Amino acid sequence: MGIMIKKILNRIILNSPFFIHRHKTIHKSKLAIIGFHRVIDEADERFQEANLQWTITSQQFKDILITLKKYFTLVSPEEVLDAQRNVRNLPSSPLLITFDDGWVDNYLYAFPILKENNARALFFITTDYIGSYSYFMEEALFSYFSLASRGNSEFEKFIRDVECDLGKMKGYPHNHQINLAISKVRKLKPEKRKEVLQKYHEIIHRDISVRLFMNRDELKEMYDSGMSIGSHGKSHTPLTSVGASKEELISSKQVIENITGTNEFFLSYPHGAYNAKLSKECSGAGFHFACSSDTGLNSVPINNMFALKRFFLPSWRFNAHSGKLTNDQLKEIVLRDL
Repeated sequence: MGIMIKKILNRIILNSPFFIHRHKTIHKSKLAIIGFHRVIDEADERFQEANLQWTITSQQFKDILITLKKYFTLVSPEEVLDAQRNVRNLPSSPLLITFDDGWVDNYLYAFPILKENNARALFFITTDYIGSYSYFMEEALFSYFSLASRGNSEFEKFIRDVECDLGKMKGYPHNHQINLAISKVRKLKPEKRKEVLQKYHEIIHRDISVRLFMNRDELKEMYDSGMSIGSHGKSHTPLTSVGASKEELISSKQVIENITGTNEFFLSYPHGAYNAKLSKECSGAGFHFACSSDTGLNSVPINNMFALKRFFLPSWRFNAHSGKLTNDQLKEIVLRDL
């Protein structure tokens, strides 16, 4: 009964003219940036191993995009730059759509939906993985341990290797346990991390039977169709932990330039990790802005172009719903989370 009452009250609030007016007023003169990762059709074999923490279905993305267009005016990164340079003003309630990583499903599923709805987006590419059949370290471990055929003893051994407290993880769903354990890898001391990565080298670097990341031709086609292509670094390693971070920035920027011919460059910090030193290096390397994983709206004019805030919609909540999202669910996702 309590859950039902909560749902009814939530619906009343979301549909109230006051709430909708308040949302519109807050967003009217601020830039919202939304971040996605993977968009996959459920019939695609890649969906079976995808981490649902970062994945939504193609139907869900289409529904969300249509709903976003009802409450926001979609803008391109070039329009954001023009506004910052006082060339033109941003429209009311501006929203920039971004994708991180460079997954091939972005091309196969998100790109056609964007074109169909006359929408643009900015795709941040991990340049060493262009055309790759291999996962990032995190996704490789997740897909391996999430398969039902894997024994619990093997995963428990991994938990011990990354120095996780198995007792504290009891009661969590298996996939959540995997994500918690994987998050520990980058927090290990350098020597221990090196030891763990070497131990699981074959799992991390195994090739999959289907291609996982977009290739150069697909990126060029998207760019020529009005999409924007930015950098997500070379190796998906946090740039704050890379000794030659400026060299990595310049290298990834050159790859993007060679594919698209663009002279405007955008960055999404891998894992959202950044600091003042890295922001300065981004500017020095020729990037025009950088997106973080910090949550919030961006004032216009933007105070710091190298610490842009974004919203990441909680994918786990979408996958809790089976089939097509209802209008109330879509309204809740857009109005409550942005």
